[in-house]
Amino acid sequence: MVRIYVFGDRQPLIEACRFSLGRLGYVSYTPPEVMTFLEGICAHRPDLIVVDLIAQGMAGLKLCRELRGDPRFRQIPTIVVATPPLLSGIEPELGYDDFLVEPFTAEEVEARVKLVQWRLRGVSSEDIVEVGPLTMHLSAYQASIDGEPMELTHLEFELLKFLATHRGVVYTREMLLSLVWGEDYYGGTRTVDVHVRRLRAKLGEQHENLIQTVRGVGYRFEEVG
Repeated sequence: MVRIYVFGDRQPLIEACRFSLGRLGYVSYTPPEVMTFLEGICAHRPDLIVVDLIAQGMAGLKLCRELRGDPRFRQIPTIVVATPPLLSGIEPELGYDDFLVEPFTAEEVEARVKLVQWRLRGVSSEDIVEVGPLTMHLSAYQASIDGEPMELTHLEFELLKFLATHRGVVYTREMLLSLVWGEDYYGGTRTVDVHVRRLRAKLGEQHENLIQTVRGVGYRFEEVG
């Protein structure tokens, strides 16, 4: 699951994001205010943030600065939504990676999101993730290690994809349950350990340490060597 957070309360924008991003299989969520938004980011780290500068104005710019200034959130890509007059008055160093100018189409939203994901997450235009010996074809749900195909279940693939596209970040078991399994999943965190163990077995002894255990916290994907 790819999680997109929308900072803004304009219903047309929210619905446009839900429609266009839903076609990509993404889930969007809209917290009502800055503090709740930041708390939500801490609890359930998103893959991308959309900031509505048309409605939020200075609050949206403040959020961009806070995200870019905090090392915990600095690598989360941000797209701002603006009008031409607004866009001409902001600078990239304020903390956004791309922009949408209203009015825009669903196809443009999809293209912008794909571009930012590719640029900042290492996903190619052909939807391929390559990390050392691991190659994942996201659209085809195929993965290989050292050129050998991996037989993965749907959830094993989703977990490996999430970790491989968020390299170096430590996630707790609770966060992985929410981000990969979804907020509607009511099972225990033990299932994360089981899936990690299965993934390590399929990666093989030589590459099982791609998924590292951070004692007392959770798991991190790290290319070793």
